[in-house]
Amino acid sequence: MVWFKVDDNLSFHHKTVAAGNAAMGLWVRAGSWCAQNLTDGFVPDHMLARMGTSSQVSKLVAVGLWERKEGGIEFHQWSIRQPLRGEVDAERDAARARMKSIRAAKKGTKKTEPQVSDLGSPEVPRTGQNAFGNPDPTRPDPSLVPNGTSSAPKRATQLPDDFEPNQRNREIAEERGLNLDSVVAQFADHHRAKGSTMKDWHLALNTWLRRERPGQAVTRPRHLQHASEIETPPDGLSEAEYSEWMRRQRERRGA
Repeated sequence: MVWFKVDDNLSFHHKTVAAGNAAMGLWVRAGSWCAQNLTDGFVPDHMLARMGTSSQVSKLVAVGLWERKEGGIEFHQWSIRQPLRGEVDAERDAARARMKSIRAAKKGTKKTEPQVSDLGSPEVPRTGQNAFGNPDPTRPDPSLVPNGTSSAPKRATQLPDDFEPNQRNREIAEERGLNLDSVVAQFADHHRAKGSTMKDWHLALNTWLRRERPGQAVTRPRHLQHASEIETPPDGLSEAEYSEWMRRQRERRGA
């Protein structure tokens, strides 16, 4: 795919303003067609008639964006601002040669041609930013997921200094009649003293809140609890995981 490049000064360039929006719509559409068909900026008359009006064509010629040629028009300075057919063909040939070399290497055969990387080589795209001074249109970064965050798995970290309870933490505290500020202070002191790391501190706080009893200062450490009290949910459970854990506990107790 070849890109038709538009300068970022186009919107209010004096030629654009003089030509008008309708004529500039034709200019962009014709430029895209030239890039697709590798015509080096030439548009024949029969294609112009399908994309715009004779009046729009005349305006683009009058302001100097197009030049009249036999049988059609030609974009002004196409060879300076846009990729030429010879360059695109050379780049595609180089890409095919690279793929042929890669396939040959996978089959255990030698490369048929040496790989070169100097600036004169067709391997080096001349249709990129270095050749024309303008970047290609922005393309999505495949390393990012749609919400814009890294696709890498979340890593466990220590409790942040600015940690604050979220809405679900507040709901659980309210449901259980707990003083959330007091519980969070105990929660933070406990885990900072231990140097604990968690992937999701809000889920860990959910578990802590579910273990707390109204009016209880702090949950007793596991090694000081009676054996019958040790059945407490593990840290960091989601809502669905906590519900499943509770179901299994009820089954074990015959509830």
